[in-house]
Amino acid sequence: MTKLSLLDLAHVTEGGDVATSLSNAADIARHAESLGFERYWCAEHHGMEGIASAATSVVIGHVAAATSTIRVGAGGIMLPNHSPLVIAEQFGTLEALFPGRIDLGLGRAPGSDQRVAAALRRNLNTDAERAKYRQLHHERMMERARERGVELRNGMGQGSGKGMGKGQGMGQGMGQKNGQGMGQQNGQGAGGGGNGKNQQYKMKGSNSQ
Repeated sequence: MTKLSLLDLAHVTEGGDVATSLSNAADIARHAESLGFERYWCAEHHGMEGIASAATSVVIGHVAAATSTIRVGAGGIMLPNHSPLVIAEQFGTLEALFPGRIDLGLGRAPGSDQRVAAALRRNLNTDAERAKYRQLHHERMMERARERGVELRNGMGQGSGKGMGKGQGMGQGMGQKNGQGMGQQNGQGAGGGGNGKNQQYKMKGSNSQ
């Protein structure tokens, strides 16, 4: 007999909410179980209002508790978004709670847009990732300036100069020792270094005493 599996994205329907969507997911899994399906899959997606399975391991526990025989799994967990150890612990716990019924599928796509992907990661490990994050931050600053009717020339700069105060600079300009700043025209970073001059806009950082 052919074994069948079901993939459910836990859609949030128009006029519905996440709680209703998760309740529906459990109902769908119970119905699939009664029809003889082998497995229920849910997938990891983030930053999408119409999908309720972002916390995938939690959803799996919810569905497994609502059923009795059908296997329940992730199709899949996007491993770049997580510590591998944490995922191993989560699914090891699920297996202990529902022995022989938990499956783990892994993927390497972000399962989201770039902003959400950057927010999900605990740190940005490569120069390329850091540069991408800085560019995204810069674009958001430019967008907010335009919303306030301020027109800024596009660009990012680095400043140099003497430091002001103790600690790291705070605000739209950030400086350490030789004072690095992001901005347009005379960006100031206050920190172990500070007062960095930029080519673009003026920004002031405050000291931590």
